[in-house]
Amino acid sequence: MLTDYVLKRALDEAIRRVRGLLRETNSALVSKPTEIEESLNYHLAAVENWSSEVSFSDLRKAKSVSDVYVDLDVYIQPQRLTFIPGETRSIPLDHIFNESPGHVMLLGHPGAGKTTSMKRLCQMVIHGDSFCSERFSFPILIRLRQLATPKGSCNHGHVTDELKNILALKMEFADNLKGPAEKTKRSDIVEKSVALVLDQLEVLLILDGFDELPSHEDREIVLREIRNLALHLTNATLVVTSRTGEFNYSIENLSQYELCELNKDQISRFAKKWLANETQQTQFLGEVDRSPFADAAIRPLTLAHLCAIYERIGKIPDKPKTVYRKIVNLFLEEWDQQRSVKRPSKYAGFEVDRKFEFLSHVAYALTTQLQTTVFSRQGLAEVYELVREYYDLERNEVYAVVNELESHTGLLLQSGYDSFEFAHKSLQEYLAAEHLVKLPGIPRELNLILIPNELAIATTISSIAGEYFVETSKRLLQTTLREDFLKTFLTRLVLEKPDFNTEPRITLFLFALYDCYLRNSPHYFSAQHARFHDQLRDDFENFSETLLRGNSAEIILTYYEIETTYSYLTKRREKMHIMRQRSRKEMKRAHQDQDGVSLSGLPQEILVRDRMLQHTSA
Repeated sequence: MLTDYVLKRALDEAIRRVRGLLRETNSALVSKPTEIEESLNYHLAAVENWSSEVSFSDLRKAKSVSDVYVDLDVYIQPQRLTFIPGETRSIPLDHIFNESPGHVMLLGHPGAGKTTSMKRLCQMVIHGDSFCSERFSFPILIRLRQLATPKGSCNHGHVTDELKNILALKMEFADNLKGPAEKTKRSDIVEKSVALVLDQLEVLLILDGFDELPSHEDREIVLREIRNLALHLTNATLVVTSRTGEFNYSIENLSQYELCELNKDQISRFAKKWLANETQQTQFLGEVDRSPFADAAIRPLTLAHLCAIYERIGKIPDKPKTVYRKIVNLFLEEWDQQRSVKRPSKYAGFEVDRKFEFLSHVAYALTTQLQTTVFSRQGLAEVYELVREYYDLERNEVYAVVNELESHTGLLLQSGYDSFEFAHKSLQEYLAAEHLVKLPGIPRELNLILIPNELAIATTISSIAGEYFVETSKRLLQTTLREDFLKTFLTRLVLEKPDFNTEPRITLFLFALYDCYLRNSPHYFSAQHARFHDQLRDDFENFSETLLRGNSAEIILTYYEIETTYSYLTKRREKMHIMRQRSRKEMKRAHQDQDGVSLSGLPQEILVRDRMLQHTSA
């Protein structure tokens, strides 16, 4: 890299100027030019290797950054500072150096692609002759999590010391600067010398992962250094990355940008780059699009792990609950563990498992009491006061707790100046369901028609899914059920694929709920509406066949008998049966083994399509 004639001349000039600076204090630079050049080349080799590939535990083998990277967009103002949705515009990430003549702070939520974007940037500077060649000569990278040191062991500053080592700047200070009392003067000289060399070489200086500095002391040191570098670097360019929730500072000459979520086109291009062939790409995108967790695919980290799993096993896991748990665990703990990042909590006992329980409780309270996915500061404070005592959290600490959850997990985010939300609606539903299913029972005061998605997920994640479904259905059948609730609940149940056994009541209550849906549907067969068809009908039939083990017709005919049959028109003539509960004596004759099944809570009469009986008994 430094064999270039222009760079060699720039390095010679930088050394000459540092020597001149040191002479003013009767000090000297003892490094030889060849030592500085060799040290820089050594660092650049490491940057080249670091930036050339991406790797994580779910990935079969490392992938080349140039092969898989998808260009991202950034907001020109962090979302937490906006007052209304869409207030700030977005631009392509690689345009930020045209947008900002100064230095750059790149923010993003966990998994947004900050570090991978820095890898791509390094590759472009090293190998792309046309990318900002008039502005950058080569990159210097410092991964900030590697700079944490025991308190008091740092002579100048974390970043300054590391840059001094990378540049191989060895200095001999005058005798009057060697005492402990002169430490600040020595630090100033080192900082000026480092900035002088960076400027003369027109370096792209990347400080990756401000949020990964573990202690308050480390952050204060590095923050001071960032402020100095942003003010004193004029020809070199500084880029700092951090999780959004961990950087609430304003720094002169440092413009803040925030990575956008992936849009549909970027998701499609992402899959095409990560998966081997067109068939895999099409199938993967179709499976994600049809899944209840499709909204979670807007983060590169989540999408990359889904692609990696699909590449290994040829499909996305059958059960959505498996994916929910994977995503939540990825952001709560797994991603930091893979990178050896430690994020100590400010709150005693508020470790990963308690954070999961707290988030689940908050999601449940927001869903059932505020009935929203986007909530204000006041709403968040109200919910916090409802749940904090369960987790030994202090009053009036709501924003500090939320800030820690945002920075540590990225599951709960500040999405505007006065708005907060879970990162993905599907994860809020899953977390609320996790809290619901762990309660001693479904609260009597809970209005179930407000939470169709959460009820379906809670049924699926219950250790006894069938019994949970039966008890939930009993409650539902005592309520006035609207078509929109029934369609959402039954459709989500189909998507979630609960592990039901063949206990007859499961089938009977499922058909009872479907009966409610048919009767509430505007397409319900009649003389005026001689047709009934929607996607739920087809999904329900497939659901009954696969999850109820194909015994639906047998069970229905054991406990109900056809009383009346109507014909109605679709593309072909079909029939709808009105079926009435058999008497106990008739049930014994029909199926002796089922005598002990309780029909408590089931309606006396249900609607069943003829094709359903034929389909499930085949």
